[in-house]
Amino acid sequence: MKKLFFSLLLLFISHSFLFGKIVNAVLKVPGITWPGTAFRVSSTLRQVNGVKIVNTSVRNKEVYVQFDDSKVKIENLLKALEKAGYKGNVIETKWRLV
Repeated sequence: MKKLFFSLLLLFISHSFLFGKIVNAVLKVPGITWPGTAFRVSSTLRQVNGVKIVNTSVRNKEVYVQFDDSKVKIENLLKALEKAGYKGNVIETKWRLV
């Protein structure tokens, strides 16, 4: 019985620490008006610890961001945008376990 308990405990702990939750989010950023602003928004978000992928669309004024939920929250990304002078709204989010 003790072996089963410790095995389950070890499984839970290893899953919590080794595997994060990957989030795919789309943010609407009206301030993206030309490639220069798209570059600034992208580089701002890439500097946030836990961000894996950033793609911006000047045409749609949107940013696709993939990040590790165990390292950063969506609120932190929006704050980073605000600090750089841009407002952002969450359009869509999808979570998946790694």
